[in-house]
Amino acid sequence: MKKREMLWLLGTLVVVLIVNLLIFGIEGLKDSSQLDINVHDTYFVFANIHLVLLLSVSALFLIYLLRTIARNFKNIAANLVLMISTLLLITALLGVSSIVESLMEETTSWTVYPPLETGIDQTETEYVDTNLHLLSRVLFYTQIALFLFFLFCGYKTRRNYKRSLN
Repeated sequence: MKKREMLWLLGTLVVVLIVNLLIFGIEGLKDSSQLDINVHDTYFVFANIHLVLLLSVSALFLIYLLRTIARNFKNIAANLVLMISTLLLITALLGVSSIVESLMEETTSWTVYPPLETGIDQTETEYVDTNLHLLSRVLFYTQIALFLFFLFCGYKTRRNYKRSLN
């Protein structure tokens, strides 16, 4: 890897660290920090490091996406960093998707009054398409689009690498 590419990577990581420090502060980078989400009577507790990693991977992906598109996929090292950040972003979105799925399961399993054990006839409830279902679908299709972009990046990188050898 050339010196210029190493400086780009280190500069990007420094910018990401500064943004994370501005948003989450020093406490956000500790393992013991956490985020609490209250949904009705249920508390969901997440380690803050997951949000830091998601923001970091997203920023790394966006910076290298713009850089790679501006150079028309000619820089092989930048293409490889973009491909790695794409895989990391897919993995991070998979984690977010699993959190959304658990929230969907939690919110659809509540008992409606009167409970069924009382013997009172209850009208049939219809399936309601909530925002969580929409978010789950959006995350799924985003992961598919990112995977297709990863394949496209691999194709363009391979083609440019073969051209540089000739």
